[in-house]
Amino acid sequence: MLDQNLTHELVPDLNTHGNKHGLDFIPFPVYPHHGALDPEVIRIAQQNDAVAILTGDKSDFAAKKLYFGLLLRAGVSAAVIREYHLEVTSPELQLSRITPHLRRVSNELRSASEPLQITFRKERMQVRGLQEIIEEMEERE
Repeated sequence: MLDQNLTHELVPDLNTHGNKHGLDFIPFPVYPHHGALDPEVIRIAQQNDAVAILTGDKSDFAAKKLYFGLLLRAGVSAAVIREYHLEVTSPELQLSRITPHLRRVSNELRSASEPLQITFRKERMQVRGLQEIIEEMEERE
């Protein structure tokens, strides 16, 4: 499921590329959830049987233990596009960060025994288990 910070314009192109790898992208259900806070977005993803949330919200979904815990409990992974100025990044650039990795995304999500954090940075993709990230954060506290 796309987070509300990504344009719904991405859905057709993501599905064109992702469906051949078993991925089905759905837009954030704006009505009646427009302006939902991030914990609510996680609940909405869970209610929609989403395996993951595709987001550009790196300040929360890629950095905060609270959100990692909520995702873990909900059984939902986070796929984060890490761009410094996502709000001015074109849909084409956002697609170029994701589409080369869709086969691997599909394989990682299908074989995962727990929710993951998938991060897209330029040409790279990184995958980590949310539980592992939480444990590392706790060790540093």
